[in-house]
Amino acid sequence: MLCFHRRGSLVTQVLLGIVVAVVLIGIMVFVINPARQFREARDAQRMADIETIIDAIVGYARDNDNRLPFPLTVEPTPICRSGVNLNCGQRINLNFLTGAYLTAIPADPEDATAISTAYTLTWDGVRITVAAPFAEQVGTIAVERIVKGKNP
Repeated sequence: MLCFHRRGSLVTQVLLGIVVAVVLIGIMVFVINPARQFREARDAQRMADIETIIDAIVGYARDNDNRLPFPLTVEPTPICRSGVNLNCGQRINLNFLTGAYLTAIPADPEDATAISTAYTLTWDGVRITVAAPFAEQVGTIAVERIVKGKNP
């Protein structure tokens, strides 16, 4: 009878060990949450992209007597992707910035299309704003700089 009791105890210990392991794995998945980590990484990339774009525009304006090379409005206007020169449509073409100010026009890591970066650009006469309207964690990520430029 003593052997039977030990065998039952072993099964109970194994089951208890499995339950503890499952609980620990569940806690780790909840704490680590890979989907959240990926969303945060994409939003960080968006922030870096729009800062790169706005720094290039401000650098261009500073080097060219505060002239902005494109007409801007207070309405958010989408930005064209690198290499799209003829079919930008209603989007702003920033390809002239590639080379001297940018190696390529950054595009949204998830929502960009073949033509659009999924980023927008606005200018109210004093501040220029580049935004990522499809950010996943906070809604919209935007960076603005003061540019007392001349709008063509």
